[in-house]
Amino acid sequence: MYRFKKWLVRTLISIAIVTAFYFGQGWIREWSTRSRLEAARTQLDESDPGWRFDEIQAARAKRFPPDEQNITKLSMRIKDDTPKEFEEFLRLDGSNPWLPNERNRLPSTELLQKARQTRDACKNVIERSLQLGTLHGGGVIPPPKPNPLELSLEHSTRLRNTAALLRFQAELMAVEKNPDAAITASRAGLNLTKGIEAEPTLICMLIRLAMSSIAFQSTERILAYSVPVKGLAELQNEFLHESQAPILVDGFRGERAWIDAIFDAVHNDATVLPNANTPFLGRLFLMSFRGQILRDQLQILNLESRYLEIAKSPSQTWIASLKDVDVTHATGPHAQLLLPAAEKVTAAVLANMARLRSLVTSIACERFRQANGRWPKSLDEIPKSILAEVPRDPYIDAPLKYRVLPEGIVVYSVGIDNADNEGKLTYEKPKEGDDVGVRLWSPEFRRLPPLPEPKDDEEAK
Repeated sequence: MYRFKKWLVRTLISIAIVTAFYFGQGWIREWSTRSRLEAARTQLDESDPGWRFDEIQAARAKRFPPDEQNITKLSMRIKDDTPKEFEEFLRLDGSNPWLPNERNRLPSTELLQKARQTRDACKNVIERSLQLGTLHGGGVIPPPKPNPLELSLEHSTRLRNTAALLRFQAELMAVEKNPDAAITASRAGLNLTKGIEAEPTLICMLIRLAMSSIAFQSTERILAYSVPVKGLAELQNEFLHESQAPILVDGFRGERAWIDAIFDAVHNDATVLPNANTPFLGRLFLMSFRGQILRDQLQILNLESRYLEIAKSPSQTWIASLKDVDVTHATGPHAQLLLPAAEKVTAAVLANMARLRSLVTSIACERFRQANGRWPKSLDEIPKSILAEVPRDPYIDAPLKYRVLPEGIVVYSVGIDNADNEGKLTYEKPKEGDDVGVRLWSPEFRRLPPLPEPKDDEEAK
């Protein structure tokens, strides 16, 4: 019995020593990491004042117009009032697009009739959406929540509904030979991006890309069906402005602040994490992993700051610079969970920039053709009164490329492979071997009739 007690005492002392050593070492690492984290945040306070999440939101709120002029809040009401017929039409359009993939071909009579019926049902919300084209800003600050991971993005997704309404209106007006009204709708759709400017998450910036892409597609279709005049120069300038927007800078700066706020919330209450959803588990989690959480927070803060530096550099350096960023040391579970897919987001931003800049140049070519009765022989022939400067290819340090084809023209960027593929464009996600740009048709090749429906074997017999 004496030997057992002696062994038990020695065992307990050994366990106490090991435990004290473990927690003491952890406390030292935690203290060291916390000091480095606070030093990094203090440095950001000095070099980038207002970088924290609540400060970004407060600065945005100061720029919001009154509610009756707020693009975002008005769009949210429009979404609430949009008839179910439009949602049903979108589902139909998703499985059987009412407009052919070939941009210069008209829809079938049957699908055009369905589109007109949908427009009649949505007349009120379409008119209200068009009025947003005259407004100058907007935004919403979602109600704060203890868990920043639950940040609501509903306002940004509702903006997409209004963008879809305006695209629908623009394309239908173009089909019905009303190009000036179509341009008005497309301009209103592009103006919606002002309702999501400087949103502090990469997700919202991707939604902004989607909205500018919707306006791009409707304008592309207008120029494939008609010869618009009124508002064309203004739309060209508005697309140029959008193509120069610091979307990647805003995205990474906001994402850095948002993720930092998430970590702060975890330090105060670990139950915000999925695997620590009770007070007891939360306290146990913090006691055991606080040092790791602090290290992950510091890692992501440094990585996001590096991403932000890259976003501020010339666009043609982005992809190579991101590949040089070492993320292998970000091995902590929380760092891996919250680290954004920087290269994928950057690729999307580059493709969007290339398309918008190509569209700006294509509109200038169309204005030149209307004034001179022919396409320009080269982009340098376009007078500065129409195009002050040929936009640069965001992938390489060179102007956009241009080709005159038998049916029209193509303006394009070299795309992700940095190689000139002679204007081979894709309407899908660009890949190696694809260029990124816009094709325009000469007037005689616009408004081609729909392709005949394929006949089945019985009808062929």
